[in-house]
Amino acid sequence: MQKLVQDLRFAVRQMARTPGFSLTAILSLALGIGATVSVFSVIYSAVLNAWPPGMRSNISGCRRFSAAFSCPRTHLTRKILNRWQS
Repeated sequence: MQKLVQDLRFAVRQMARTPGFSLTAILSLALGIGATVSVFSVIYSAVLNAWPPGMRSNISGCRRFSAAFSCPRTHLTRKILNRWQS
């Protein structure tokens, strides 16, 4: 614990000695953390949390390759997939 207190005191002294560099480093960290949190929030709300709780178990993926379709991946629900299989 004593070593941690010494390290913190040294860090504060170094930051006070070079305020320009310290401000740049702190702002860079704040912007990086803020950007990461905002991107994760958008992805979480748009992709991961977009389905209602009752519908999440019905999500499945199906790959269908065909020369007629330009997109090789189609996402379907289980209900549609069972209808195709029967």
